[in-house]
Amino acid sequence: MLVVYAGAGWCEPCKRFKNAIQTGSLDDKLAKTTLLVFDADRDTDRLAAAGYKFQFIPYVAVPGADGHPADSAEARAKGSESWRELVAKLEAWQARGP
Repeated sequence: MLVVYAGAGWCEPCKRFKNAIQTGSLDDKLAKTTLLVFDADRDTDRLAAAGYKFQFIPYVAVPGADGHPADSAEARAKGSESWRELVAKLEAWQARGP
């Protein structure tokens, strides 16, 4: 499953999510997920033009057949662990299938 991801280097939840991916601690949970990574500081306007609009990061979206987001989620909880809510969303999308 392809997922559009937007984060930033200064964002603590984004850093924790990235670290969890790099250390392999999410390998089992996200085995069927491929992230297409964007930097929110550089790419927000370009993403918005394609329909990927968000207020908060980290942000994830599943592209539809037309390339626009079919479903999306952004971290709403406060704190450095808010990225975990997105992992739960990614797991749900994986379970749902294509």
